[in-house]
Amino acid sequence: MIVPALWHRLLDDEPHRGAEAEDRQWHTLEEYKASIVRDLEALVNTRQELLATRLAPYPSLSGSLLEYGLPDFLGRGLHNSEDRQLIQRQLERAIEANDGRFRNVRVRLFDQDRQDRLLRFRVDALLVVMDASQHVAFDAVLQAETQRYKVQNLT
Repeated sequence: MIVPALWHRLLDDEPHRGAEAEDRQWHTLEEYKASIVRDLEALVNTRQELLATRLAPYPSLSGSLLEYGLPDFLGRGLHNSEDRQLIQRQLERAIEANDGRFRNVRVRLFDQDRQDRLLRFRVDALLVVMDASQHVAFDAVLQAETQRYKVQNLT
């Protein structure tokens, strides 16, 4: 059995109950994968308030909660190659810097139709759990109108 991260143990999925929940453990791999997908969606759908360049003079803030999430890409073109590369680099940095379970994160953007207002990409990474590691991949989609990401197909 895998013990959830501290964040998941602090969440209260049943706030109306007066008694504390039993110690939570993941009983199945599917439960654990679902928690990873939920965490990744929360990460990539959180917008940073400060740009990293504004934090550069404060090295002690590196890796802090102020760097959690992604910058806002509003105004960036999903068909512009420079903007696409920026989004790709920021996704890699955000996942690796903010989710300690992942190493060697690589994001690959899929080609898209010029009319498509979605940015589709695949993330390949090394998932580290306790003393074991496994290569994983998942697909994600950025919807341009809503600036929301949807993570799917974790393998």
